Amino acid sequence: MVSLQVAIAVRVYQIQNIAREARPIGVHSFDGEQAQVAGDSPVNKWSLKPTKEPNTFLFSLIESYPYVGVDDNLVMATKNAADNKKWKLNYVKERDAYTIELPTNARPATLWGMHNGELDSIVTLQRPRTLTNKHLWKLIPVDE
Repeated sequence: MVSLQVAIAVRVYQIQNIAREARPIGVHSFDGEQAQVAGDSPVNKWSLKPTKEPNTFLFSLIESYPYVGVDDNLVMATKNAADNKKWKLNYVKERDAYTIELPTNARPATLWGMHNGELDSIVTLQRPRTLTNKHLWKLIPVDE
């Protein structure tokens, strides 16, 4: 079996929330130093670079923002390397999807979640009491 680190690192992905058949997340434009990550975005091809920690990756949007961080609880694509965060993927077998969270020892985890679960919602950090579809993500391989 191929490890998650190896399997994910070899492709470009679209990331799709499984709530309400949301369209891929990304950014609407890349004019500024940073942009909110949101659903139904035209700039939506991601690369995931493995780190030394198991199941932990650095995310970047292809051809726009090389880093992903957090600003006031919003998940932000950014051009500033100092804002870059490592993100942990955890596979949820019964839903065939992943959680994306900040690696931390604190529980409950701080997860990516769609704000209100709408198609064009922004992606925020959330500490849910119950894991719902708005906290679960599909990684869809994309041919470049």
